[in-house]
Amino acid sequence: MKPAEWNQIFEVFHAAREKSGGERVMLLDSACGENTLLGKAVEELLGRANLFLGLLHVAFDLLLILLQKLRRGCFKAHHENGLRIRGAH
Repeated sequence: MKPAEWNQIFEVFHAAREKSGGERVMLLDSACGENTLLGKAVEELLGRANLFLGLLHVAFDLLLILLQKLRRGCFKAHHENGLRIRGAH
C-alpha cells in the first residue's frame, strides 16, 4: 500500500473509533464508499483495537483484585530452602 492509502485507513479508523452503532456504519459507508479494501482494513483495525481493549480491561481487573488482596494481607511470605516464596493463605 502507498503512504496515502495508509493515511486514509488511519484517518477513517480514528473517526470510526469515536462512533458506535448506526453512526459508525454511516461513517464507514460514507468514507469508504465502493472502496471495499479500505472498509475491510478499517474494520480489521477496529476489531483488533476492540480485542486489545478487552484484554487490557481484563488485565486491569486482575491487577485490581491482586492489589486488594495484597492490601488485605491475603498473602504471606515464608522461606523454604533459602528461597522467599509468596503463597496465598
